[in-house]
Amino acid sequence: MGEINKSKSGMINSLLNTRVEDIEVSKGKSISQILKEMRKTSFQGRTLGEVADVWEEMLNQEDLTTIMGLAGSMSTAGQYKVIKWLIENRFIDVLVSTGANISEDIIPPWVQLTTREIPMLLMKSF
Repeated sequence: MGEINKSKSGMINSLLNTRVEDIEVSKGKSISQILKEMRKTSFQGRTLGEVADVWEEMLNQEDLTTIMGLAGSMSTAGQYKVIKWLIENRFIDVLVSTGANISEDIIPPWVQLTTREIPMLLMKSF
């Protein structure tokens, strides 16, 4: 527990002692460049930049299994096609999801299935 608190304390000190910088969004600047610069901003901009770094590092590793976890319904959040593309293009190897995603995103709303039928349907999909 002490190690976790030290690590958390170090992270907090790092964030508090790092100056936030404005980023310039200009014509010709790539998304990659913008994401790298977003690490210097605050709140979710910084988090998005950090996630891009982790994702890039993961993609450069060999023999890596990528697991993505979802909570809540992603189709109503407008993310279904992005996740579908990630799966189809082998950026995600394993998808772990709540029941909301299965019932709202994968199985059409007009189909009534029992709990026993859902895993069989999913196995046929892949």
